[in-house]
Amino acid sequence: MIEIETAVSLKAQFSDVPMGSSIRTGVAIELANLQVLYDLPAAWWQGQAQRITGRTFPAWNDIQPMTEETSNPLAKAQLGLKRLMAACTDWRDEADSLIGFHRQFGSGLFARYLAFRWEGCLRGVEQPDPIRLEDLVGYGRQRNEVVDNTKRLLSGLRANNVLLYGDRGTGKSSTVKALIHRFGLEGLRLIEVPKSRLADFPAMIDLLKDRPQKFILFIDDLSFEDGEESYKEMKALLEGGVAVRPDNVVIYATSNRRHLIKETFADRQVTLNEADELHPGDTYQEKMSLADRFGITVTFLAPGQEAYLEIVETLAEQRGIEMERETLRRQALQWEQRHNGRSGRTARQFVDSLIR
Repeated sequence: MIEIETAVSLKAQFSDVPMGSSIRTGVAIELANLQVLYDLPAAWWQGQAQRITGRTFPAWNDIQPMTEETSNPLAKAQLGLKRLMAACTDWRDEADSLIGFHRQFGSGLFARYLAFRWEGCLRGVEQPDPIRLEDLVGYGRQRNEVVDNTKRLLSGLRANNVLLYGDRGTGKSSTVKALIHRFGLEGLRLIEVPKSRLADFPAMIDLLKDRPQKFILFIDDLSFEDGEESYKEMKALLEGGVAVRPDNVVIYATSNRRHLIKETFADRQVTLNEADELHPGDTYQEKMSLADRFGITVTFLAPGQEAYLEIVETLAEQRGIEMERETLRRQALQWEQRHNGRSGRTARQFVDSLIR
């Protein structure tokens, strides 16, 4: 009842659209019918299942309610509505509660999930990465730039596409994934799109353009190898082809490559290439200009030694690790030399190793 999209839920999700009396009456009638089914005993449902399948089922006695522990605020809201209806003697009295739920949280999948994967269709993510912006240490200026652009999106203003570029382990992906926990209840949804699905952009736009929610299409670790032509699909996606990006959709991408496309010294040589291209320099400029199509580029560089140690100290304090400051700093430097170099990820991995 809550998750299936209906004419009522689709209309209710737009808070500025009034709900007519005929629709409210129809909702009340449907709720009354559903309550009749809800009140039927388990033995009745067991008998119907046996009659339809011709199989014998064990007795449905002492059925315990499922526990629904979750950190997802949308799932918590659904659970609250379920409990409200279960305790109500006449579901018709809660028609406004159902309409209010859809008005606040949306309709269908978007009222259940904060994050999705695009696999030719939307797949809801039951347990998205729990990282919060408050958990991330360092790079405050960079994160504020991403947050400010996201606030523009949520306020209905035209927001920019964002490229988060920089060294590995600096928190680019975590910054994007943390946004849904800050702004999910304000209507933000995150859709992770693999590079292999960039050609599906028109289908995604058709699905999202008329929704009241705001969407980030998240392309993680975006880069193109020499000879890949899919970068042209990315350019069309950013610049706007036949399917124009609506105001409720932005693209956030992370990459370790500044220009997104593998660049070689041979690319810079303005000579005839193997295919006898007359203007190879134009092709080079076309490839290198891809990153310029993002309205905002936010740079995450590997931290210096002192910044790295500050991240370690802050994380150690958050985790309640008690250690002499000099010992902590010395071991942190030893760790980064033996492992992956200085980065926020390395600092977190070091601190995790200290937890006993």
